[in-house]
Amino acid sequence: MSGFQGDLALSRTVALVLRLQIILAGALMLAVLAWAGASPALATLFGSGLGILGTIMAARGVRRAGGDQRASDTPSLVPVYLGALQKLLVVAAGVAFGLVVLELSALFLLGGLILSQVGYVVASVWSMAGDR
Repeated sequence: MSGFQGDLALSRTVALVLRLQIILAGALMLAVLAWAGASPALATLFGSGLGILGTIMAARGVRRAGGDQRASDTPSLVPVYLGALQKLLVVAAGVAFGLVVLELSALFLLGGLILSQVGYVVASVWSMAGDR
């Protein structure tokens, strides 16, 4: 697969993942809003937003790795690992901020984060199945 086709496939995959994550976040937020009220719905939205931010950061790391690979003869996974580390730190800091500073409900914040990660996995599998 050429560089341009790889970039196009990555862009389609990222767009699919983000769309599914946003749909799941909206559905979960509306369900929590109807069931538990505004404050838990905000916590759910915050957690889902952290998951979506993590997806964007991971995609950025993969794109950087692809650019580095085209620029040199030896492929390097350093940008992928750095992107994963950055994602971990930003999401962990966001969870801590939401729990300690904003005093959001842990159950709903983590529920939103977990559901967005489920969306990440499901959309990634759908995308891989479509590429075959």
